[in-house]
Amino acid sequence: MKSNITILLIFFSTLPLLRAQDEGVKQGTVMLSGGVGFLSLEGVARSFIQDFLNKKTNTVTSNVSTPLFFKAEYMVSDYFGLGVNVNYSKFDAAFKVDTFYKGTMDMTRTSIILRGNAHFAKLIPNSDSWDPYIGFGLGYQRMKVNYADDSPYTPIDGGLVVPLPVTFEATAGIRYFFMPNLGSYLEVGITRAFIQMGVTAKF
Repeated sequence: MKSNITILLIFFSTLPLLRAQDEGVKQGTVMLSGGVGFLSLEGVARSFIQDFLNKKTNTVTSNVSTPLFFKAEYMVSDYFGLGVNVNYSKFDAAFKVDTFYKGTMDMTRTSIILRGNAHFAKLIPNSDSWDPYIGFGLGYQRMKVNYADDSPYTPIDGGLVVPLPVTFEATAGIRYFFMPNLGSYLEVGITRAFIQMGVTAKF
């Protein structure tokens, strides 16, 4: 975790060395972004469950894939944008059911969220390279769970799709355009991961 935070600090501390010369984010701008997350909800839950179970059995191993984020946004005015976010994450684990049997489980979550962002760059003098914003989104989430073990007493075995009809996110973020049409972003808040960062293309 410390190494991830160090990478974030180094990455964003070098961005001001590059300059953008354009008119910033304004009405009619389209932005496409892709990023990865840190401190994911699955990771926090995994750590808690694994620590709890291993105090008694020490038989759980697990892995959480880095959450992925994809975003598209259209600026309907200089101060407000509408867009679609697609988020994806995966978790898998191997464990002992009891002394004699072993099991595996994996879970994938995909969400499609309609989102609105309020932008503040036009309120800040000489901020064409920066795009601070806050946003809220509401959408659909699908979770798929695969479970299997070699115990003859397990009542279920196989895959299960769990539709979670409603999901939401609320984050604050900032984009920095180090080239007229290319930049990076950082967001914190309530979504698939508490921290996310990535790149943004502006058209």
